[in-house]
Amino acid sequence: MNSLAIAEIMNLEEASRYLRIKRRTLYTLAARGEVPAAKIGGQWRFRRSHLDGLFDGARQTPAVMMAGKVAT
Repeated sequence: MNSLAIAEIMNLEEASRYLRIKRRTLYTLAARGEVPAAKIGGQWRFRRSHLDGLFDGARQTPAVMMAGKVAT
């Protein structure tokens, strides 16, 4: 596997640093299905491009984006 593919997949610690949020917050969001993630061997894994996708689209407040809802 090349280094770009490895860097694309992050664990909970790496993803929380990348998003600049607490690990517990990211864990809760992942467990609720509000952030795209996969639990592999009991540990959460996050794809960097999917986390970036949280910020794509129409302008939304950060709280609404993280909850996966669209403001009306």
